Amino acid sequence: MTEQPQDAAPQQLFLAHAGDGVVATCELDADGTLTETARCEVGPGATALVLDRPRDRMFVSVRSDPPTVVTVRIDEAGRLTPVSRTEVADSLTYLSVDPSGHTLLAVSYGGGFGVSMPIAADGTVGAVASRVEHANLHSVIVSDDGRFAYLASLGEDVIAQCSLVGGRLEPLDPPTVAAPPKSGPRHLVLSADGRNLYCSTEFSGEAIRFTRDPETGLLTRAEAVSAIDESRGLMHSELGADPVEGHLIWGADLHLSPDERFLFVSERCESTLVGIAVAEDGALQGQVSITETVRQPRGFGITPDGHLIAVGEKSDEVVAYAIEADGSLTVTSRIRGGRKSNWVAI
Repeated sequence: MTEQPQDAAPQQLFLAHAGDGVVATCELDADGTLTETARCEVGPGATALVLDRPRDRMFVSVRSDPPTVVTVRIDEAGRLTPVSRTEVADSLTYLSVDPSGHTLLAVSYGGGFGVSMPIAADGTVGAVASRVEHANLHSVIVSDDGRFAYLASLGEDVIAQCSLVGGRLEPLDPPTVAAPPKSGPRHLVLSADGRNLYCSTEFSGEAIRFTRDPETGLLTRAEAVSAIDESRGLMHSELGADPVEGHLIWGADLHLSPDERFLFVSERCESTLVGIAVAEDGALQGQVSITETVRQPRGFGITPDGHLIAVGEKSDEVVAYAIEADGSLTVTSRIRGGRKSNWVAI
């Protein structure tokens, strides 16, 4: 964990409580204490959040009828004000913003599509500018230089790789790179140098590394490491299965620690956070910690000073952990959250 001066300003973070239809603002003090400071109603089914910090705004996917993207203004105190709503063709599972703040990228799991949409100066999201189609798309991320985008297709067991030019998605050649069969790619994260991409898998419960050429944007699959507690007897899952009833693997989110020495992955059936050691070249080395956490941890986040913030869809708690030097997690704070909490944006 990176030590923060005790007089350092609190860090802001934002939580989606889908069951309450709100986004909550929290502050994390230097000692790891969480405090909720504000709430903003955006609508039932508030799910994916993405921050556009340079422009003091956030975009929220509201999975209701009709499904919408809500643009929210953030003031200095972290108070949130919805400023516009854009209806979309289907519920959006994941959102990303390109570095320029001019393009919103989104995927729809049920709709099987990924899209780019322009963002106006006032934050209003415009009509779809480009679209790609793959089964059960679960996430989309953008490279730090804004030139490439990557979309995880759980249904096809591939990562789609695209260029992003003029706000439009264009498939690369080849357009996809394969994950292991029946693994169920779910969430993605890039290393700071852009040379490694990591993927969590929903059905096989793994963290997979892909090496990346920053110039061409092309991915090459490397190693995979288990991201579940192997002692719990979890079985391999599949599309359409009930992971709770069948005691099946139910992988979810993943994030790198600020120093990139550890990759953390959540699993929802047994409600664990698994820490995986990362070598200097980005290679995954194996598990270093397993932590029982909030029930059904669909989403979590990691602050710049090295605190992990977890929420659970079947828990009303928000828990902050310090990431220790050995990759273990130590609780620093617990507060009351909301219903069906599923996203942390930092």
